Amino acid sequence: MTAFLKDLRFGLRLFSRQPGFALVAILILAIGIGANTTMFSLVNELILKPRPGAGEELVQVYSKHRTEPDSFRTFSYDNFSDLRARTDVFASLTAHNPAMVGITEGDTTRRAFIDITTGDLFNTFDIPLAMGRSFTRDEEKPGAELPVTILSYSLWERMGARADMVGQILRINQRDFTVVGVAPKGFSGTTVMITPELWLPTGVYDSMVNDFASDDAVGTLRDRRHHALIVYGRLRDGLHAESAAPGLDTISAAMEAAFPAENKDQQLTIGRVSRLGISTNPQDDGPVAVVGASLLAMSGIVLLIAALNLANMQLARGAARAKEFAIRLSIGGTRAQVVRQLMTESLLLSLTGGALALLVAMGVMRALASGMNGLLPVMLTIETTPDARIFFATLAFAVIGTVISSLGPALAASRADVIPALKEQAGELPLRGRSRFQVRHVLVMGQLALSLVLLTTAGAFIRGAWVAADVDPGFSFERGIHASLDTGLAGFDRPRAQAVYGDILDRVRRVPGVTHVSLGSLMPFGDVIESSSVQRPGPVRRLSDPDYDTAVTSGIAQSVMQDYFPSLGLQLLRGRDFSQAEVTSADTPPVAIIDAVMATRVFGAEDPLGRQIQINRGQDLAPELAVVIGIAPPIKQQMNDDEAGAHVYRPHAQRFRSGMTLHVRTMANDDAVMLPTIRVALREADPMLPVITLETGAMFRERNAMLWIVRTGARVFTIFGVVALVMASLGIYGVKAFLVSRRTREIGIRLALGAQARDVASLVLRDGLFTTVAGLVLGLGLSFVAVQGIGSLLFDGGGFDLPIVAAAFVALVASALLANWVPARRAMRVAPTMALRN
Repeated sequence: MTAFLKDLRFGLRLFSRQPGFALVAILILAIGIGANTTMFSLVNELILKPRPGAGEELVQVYSKHRTEPDSFRTFSYDNFSDLRARTDVFASLTAHNPAMVGITEGDTTRRAFIDITTGDLFNTFDIPLAMGRSFTRDEEKPGAELPVTILSYSLWERMGARADMVGQILRINQRDFTVVGVAPKGFSGTTVMITPELWLPTGVYDSMVNDFASDDAVGTLRDRRHHALIVYGRLRDGLHAESAAPGLDTISAAMEAAFPAENKDQQLTIGRVSRLGISTNPQDDGPVAVVGASLLAMSGIVLLIAALNLANMQLARGAARAKEFAIRLSIGGTRAQVVRQLMTESLLLSLTGGALALLVAMGVMRALASGMNGLLPVMLTIETTPDARIFFATLAFAVIGTVISSLGPALAASRADVIPALKEQAGELPLRGRSRFQVRHVLVMGQLALSLVLLTTAGAFIRGAWVAADVDPGFSFERGIHASLDTGLAGFDRPRAQAVYGDILDRVRRVPGVTHVSLGSLMPFGDVIESSSVQRPGPVRRLSDPDYDTAVTSGIAQSVMQDYFPSLGLQLLRGRDFSQAEVTSADTPPVAIIDAVMATRVFGAEDPLGRQIQINRGQDLAPELAVVIGIAPPIKQQMNDDEAGAHVYRPHAQRFRSGMTLHVRTMANDDAVMLPTIRVALREADPMLPVITLETGAMFRERNAMLWIVRTGARVFTIFGVVALVMASLGIYGVKAFLVSRRTREIGIRLALGAQARDVASLVLRDGLFTTVAGLVLGLGLSFVAVQGIGSLLFDGGGFDLPIVAAAFVALVASALLANWVPARRAMRVAPTMALRN
């Protein structure tokens, strides 16, 4: 330890006399380590960070149909209660249902993601609340309607982190709820990062559902046939998935025997809890792990390039200190002491660079959280303060950087022959063993190859961002204004909601410059999707039926008002639009408009107009027949859809939805100037109506979450690529400048013997060109492997795009030539007399 401290003090004194070298080395390492620390921080949040309390012991409970392997359903409250009463398998059980509500703050109401849960949530996680209490059994009992809530820690902080928050009133869906608790910091419920803003007891489920009631929602949580809850549990001590299976079989049989109509052929199973997904089907985190591994691999390349660059600097520095090391060895020093000294110096640089890297990672994670929270309808909880895993990972990256950048140069410096080094002309490069494949050249080749990999992948991501920004949805966002409205957030009942929406259409239609206006329950390229299974009239097809895939079409289901298609700049291909009576009265005969994709899949070459379709609405709901009255043009519902999907459109009165999107088609060249007028019209229709968003089509498209993710990926990998390009160029320049400076006397002799300046320049450039070409040829093969490997992460599926590779190749060749030309130009200007005296 004493020797290490001496080496450390010597290194500090040395760097204080050479601040330029130390600063450049620290910055290079900070870039390489910072990229890896940032990516590891994200992977840590997504995959590695344990859930609080006993969250890692949590399992999800599934109700699976015995004869339909892929058919899973949620639980009714009564089934959950019966299961909770059986203590032979589970130590604790909880059930929940995610939902959206409206939180009133001042004179505005905003949409918020919440969780409706039973009182055992925090007990199942074995985690205490930050303050207050959990829900009681009386509060969770269906129909209790006791208005209490538990706040998330993030919402509590946003509301001022009041110490007296318990007992305060929060306005939710225009009803007063009493705060009875605050969740602990970092607790996000059953998923990681995606955090409900608050929790409500299952006792208020019925009223919450009624706020967003639709014709598809029937029954209440008090009905055993109403399956709405997702169940999680913690197994009893000593049990695992295999040993718990017999007990689950026994419970399944008992529940089926007690209530055969509701539980026929239902089998209880358990599985791991997905870290990001909320589903009734078993899910794994494999795709997330692939993304994490790819990010770490790309950032690892940046660290490797930085380490190789620093290794070249260390080789040059070691050559300049050759006489120092020779003197040490000649007076009794050992090779191990020389290696230890150089490694200690490098470790000092790496640790300093790692400290800067932590600051960089914290800043990037804050920016990431801020950017995502501005786009998504849910709140993300991303811990920006490094935890122990991030500290140790950063330390590991620093050690890796130390080993790669300094072990080779340190061993080379310690193997120097003492006598030649003492007799060596100061600063001169020995002629013996000169080769194009010296270690310095090999390191530069490696940097160039890895830089080409990063530039190629960056180009692939940039191409994906261009493709995403240019995706044709089947309609135009130009000359369009869109507003997200939700009467359910204000607690409007159905008659009031329909009246308000009708008034909105009348008012906005009278705004100068508006050509068409309508309402639709879903926004193409939006965050929410609703689907329905459609087939020809007949027995409901099940997943286990052999003809299910050919007989049933799953399509996007929308509730719309009149003029919906013209408001998007579209026209029906055939048939007619919904009538005023059909969109306002539920007593009219059921009708539907389907798009051309749905028409082809259900009816083939037959004419669908006037024919009936059967819309299946789940096991607990009777199917509905509707007459096809129109054929709509195909559109893409999501930005990443490969092709337009099937759609079925229903009149609003026959498929009521409280949340609707206002679509306005305008004649204005600048839609933004009409936004204040539209907002006034919405406020005049009903001041209590929550207007969640109001924006032009271009604004809506720009804030699309998928586009943001694609562009963020392009920015990240572009930064990686540019950093790699700069470091590779500096590496080439550093090696070439060093070699030219070491061959100054040789160059002087050549010039004195009659060589021309261009001959000297050719000599320098020829060696540099060979190194460049060799490195890039190696990089082509690595780039092909890298692009194929990250294909699943790219918006357009990826592929080895020759224009992208050519552009990256040219950029590196140009940078390499410039990096070689500067030392060559300097060599051309060497004065023979000065060189001979050097």
